[in-house]
Amino acid sequence: MALVQGQVGASSNSPGSAPIVRALYTGEMGVADVHARYQEAQCRQNVYTLFSTAQNPTGAFPFAAAGTPLLGLYNPVGSTKNLVLLGVGLGVQTTGTAAVATTFGLTLTTVLVQGSGTKTVPTNMYTCLAAGSVATGYLNTALTANTIQNAIFTLPIVSIGLTTTTAVVNAMPAFYDVGGCVIVAPGNILTLGVSATLTAAKVDSTFIWEEIPSAS
Repeated sequence: MALVQGQVGASSNSPGSAPIVRALYTGEMGVADVHARYQEAQCRQNVYTLFSTAQNPTGAFPFAAAGTPLLGLYNPVGSTKNLVLLGVGLGVQTTGTAAVATTFGLTLTTVLVQGSGTKTVPTNMYTCLAAGSVATGYLNTALTANTIQNAIFTLPIVSIGLTTTTAVVNAMPAFYDVGGCVIVAPGNILTLGVSATLTAAKVDSTFIWEEIPSAS
């Protein structure tokens, strides 16, 4: 009886090649839903997060040069990694002092010249250490002096109307599963912003992504 053998771990293959079947560490064939959806990526320590709490968003959706997004995720040129976005977290702590209708959304664009701004090191979701990521993070930071190309795309996530009542925070989902449809290639920046300034509001936000070789 012939035995089916596989190779543990990811491999890079060109079109037309005949690669060895992918196998996982516990012997299963590497197909979708072998274990929990992001289990292997987490155990390989390839998943990172960038999070911000109680920030007052001032705009930057769609993102433009010198904008101030809630979150900015820059993948440096030459990093050799792609940042595969898994999910976006959003929550309103305090609705503020003015009724505002706004859209939370993503913009992905290419950075021709990286400008200034306070940088934040992403956190590894397995080790809980702020180390290991190729990416540069920005938390509610004005990205001054950036030179960018036209936006590759903008992706609205949710549109809500905030009232001035803080007793009941306006309801909206807290986590959005992006499922990898957004990939930040080397030299690109992903931002999360709002379309209107929220007066005195406080917002929590999170990016979660996997880092994989850019040739994969």
